[in-house]
Amino acid sequence: MNDMVQIISELSHSVFRLIRRVVGDRDQALDLTQETFIKVLTARGRPTEDSALRAYVMSAAYNLALNQRRDESRRRSRLEAYEKEYHPPGALQPDFALQQRDNAACIGRALELLPGKQREVVSLRFFGEMTFAEIASALKIKEGSVKVHLARGLNKLRDLTKTILSEEEL
Repeated sequence: MNDMVQIISELSHSVFRLIRRVVGDRDQALDLTQETFIKVLTARGRPTEDSALRAYVMSAAYNLALNQRRDESRRRSRLEAYEKEYHPPGALQPDFALQQRDNAACIGRALELLPGKQREVVSLRFFGEMTFAEIASALKIKEGSVKVHLARGLNKLRDLTKTILSEEEL
């Protein structure tokens, strides 16, 4: 076993360089170098002579690196096929974060244009996540009035956002 430790320490740099040359990535090469020595140490029927063991280690390293490169190539091919199928060239691909930001800005501008009570009720209901009873208590109005202000506010908000969006398209 002591000979094995010595061989591993002698070959570790060579194995790493070989694997890195094949896979091209330093982190993957480090992982595969470790995996190579684990496989060699746990393999049954590995050679016991130094020269044969060295060849066995280098062969195992090379095969692991080739497998990694092949697997990576297959993953890339599958991803490209998926992209072609679900996102064909020239198709519109919305940027959802940008769209959400634009929608939030549009709603914010429309909220500013709502009359006072409607703006307060809509804001408390959707941004404050308050119930009708809580809003009525906070604004010192009847629960029925809260519902009326909310319905009118949402209708006006819908109209205002449509107007804002159509103005932005111009």
